[in-house]
Amino acid sequence: MTSLYDTLGVAKDATADAIKKAFRSKAKKAHPDAGDDPKDFHALVKANDILSDPEKRQRYDDTGDIDDQVDTTDSQAMSIIAAFVDRFLNDKDARYKNMIADLKKTIGDEITTAKRSIEEGRAYELRALDVRKRVKGKKGAALIGRMVDGQVENARRVIASLEQQIAVRARALNLVDDAEFDFEKRIDPYATVDVFSDATMRSIFDEAHRKSSFWR
Repeated sequence: MTSLYDTLGVAKDATADAIKKAFRSKAKKAHPDAGDDPKDFHALVKANDILSDPEKRQRYDDTGDIDDQVDTTDSQAMSIIAAFVDRFLNDKDARYKNMIADLKKTIGDEITTAKRSIEEGRAYELRALDVRKRVKGKKGAALIGRMVDGQVENARRVIASLEQQIAVRARALNLVDDAEFDFEKRIDPYATVDVFSDATMRSIFDEAHRKSSFWR
């Protein structure tokens, strides 16, 4: 298995600066917007995240472990579903809606929004990297460079967070994939015809309610 050091192309005793420089150099070429495989770019980001953090790097050197957290994707996915169910049941018009269809659409829309934000974040990152390499000079340039680097790192963290959100929501969709909802048309016992659409049924009841002296 390729080591994180091999992924970045640095020696095991590489300094923090060497790791940073190696990541910047490879990230420019491996970025998905440059036409490379997204998996290669994510591998670089993962390697940099671990090797640039002294504690994570030491743990990796000692154990070879690159994951220091328990996978909570399923629990997060179920929390998203539970939150939707709670909101849905508190909707006074819930009886007139298709719960499963609404759940899947809501989660799907959230995934679409997150993907759009990731695209914007990556475009921001590319702009920042382009600006960074064109800043010339000594102390002043170094100061601005550090600021730009900080913004790039922030953007990458946001992108990583959004990717995790997408993974959780994709899992939520998977958990309810086979769920169906018995969404039947309502029957109005006072109507001269047997079956109405939901909208028609509600309109009839509202009108009857308004005109009837019983409700006054």
